[in-house]
Amino acid sequence: MRIRAFGLEVFYMRDLLLHHSQTEVLTEEGYSDFELKILTSADFFTPLLSRGAQIKVLEPKWLANEIKAQHLAAAELYNEE
Repeated sequence: MRIRAFGLEVFYMRDLLLHHSQTEVLTEEGYSDFELKILTSADFFTPLLSRGAQIKVLEPKWLANEIKAQHLAAAELYNEE
C-alpha cells in the first residue's frame, strides 16, 4: 500500500505509524509518500478515513477508489435537506 500525506500529516505519519512495516519512500515539499506492507481489510479503512483530506491512498487502486467512494458518500449526507 502506498499513501501520500500532506502538510502537517507528514509529521504525524512519521511519529504515529499506521503499521510497523511503514516506511517513508519519497519526501517532497508539501507531501511525503509512505509504503506499508499489509494485507488490507475493511478494518483498516477507519484509520485512513479518519485522516480526511490530509492523506491520499495511491496504491492499490481498488483501495483508493473505496476510500474515495466513502468520502463522497459522507459528503453527500450534507447535501440532503
